[in-house]
Amino acid sequence: NLGLSSDEAQIYLAGLELGETTILKLHKQTGINRSNIYKIIDRLKLRGLFSEVEYGFKIHYKAQNPNKLAHEHDIKEQIIKDILPTLHSKFTLGDKSQVEYYAGKNEIKGLYLKILDEVEFRQKYYVIGDQELFLRVDEVFFNGFIRKRNKLNPEIKMFFTQTDAALESMKIQANHFNNVQIKLLPDQTTFTANIIITEKRVVVNRLSDPISATSLTNPDIIDTFIQMFELFWESVG
Repeated sequence: NLGLSSDEAQIYLAGLELGETTILKLHKQTGINRSNIYKIIDRLKLRGLFSEVEYGFKIHYKAQNPNKLAHEHDIKEQIIKDILPTLHSKFTLGDKSQVEYYAGKNEIKGLYLKILDEVEFRQKYYVIGDQELFLRVDEVFFNGFIRKRNKLNPEIKMFFTQTDAALESMKIQANHFNNVQIKLLPDQTTFTANIIITEKRVVVNRLSDPISATSLTNPDIIDTFIQMFELFWESVG
């Protein structure tokens, strides 16, 4: 009723009981797979229900005061009243026409966590954009996102504008992950948005203020973007 999934509720309750804790202890308390716990905590952190505590190279996790849930509920109730007329005006039937819009850093980070949940082994994951602007949005969060994405081992191909961040990514990612390939776009090419193409969605993420993203889940649009990317990829040495 408070908008938590069953797994999220289990982890939050376990965190309240354990106090400052570790992924291993949360796993033992709930039986939930450890790799899934990381994703669940990321989602709970976005809602202000969990925080991280660093001790050198070790990270502990702490559930936050339950009063946050009541406060969040009040805010959501007011937001729903405010936006319900707009939602009704935009309501469409059928998944094929689905378009999702995200605004602000927290919603954007929530979208990227959703992408992580969807990414599967050796599935296509394509990017066109500016790595420097991308990281500038929230360097800590998106560096963490990149590490988690790469470990899921999809087939990653990326076109980056020529920046120091792109060159650093080419050096680190391509040398340590055999599933990552990076090519640089022609000199002087500029992007103020990143395009992410997976087998589940196409995302156009505006990287300059106001930060926003549009996600398309129409299968025909996804297939068209994949074909266009692959044609472009083959044509660039």
